[in-house]
Amino acid sequence: MHTYTDEGDRESKRVAVKTIWNLFPEKALNDISDILREAYIMSEFDHVNVLNLMAITWEQGEPPAVVTPYMGKGS
Repeated sequence: MHTYTDEGDRESKRVAVKTIWNLFPEKALNDISDILREAYIMSEFDHVNVLNLMAITWEQGEPPAVVTPYMGKGS
């Protein structure tokens, strides 16, 4: 669990961060492609029972990360 503060919002929110930790470069490109595809699909969700994508972060030299609302009792 992490805490995220939106620039336009004064409240902090609990979030889940999903990323890849692949140490094998030959598989890392596939994993990066998969997580970006998943993020794109999540960005299209618009339903009250489905978590929305909050953000994607990808800094130079680091793997991409997908940020979603934290579900304390969910998966």
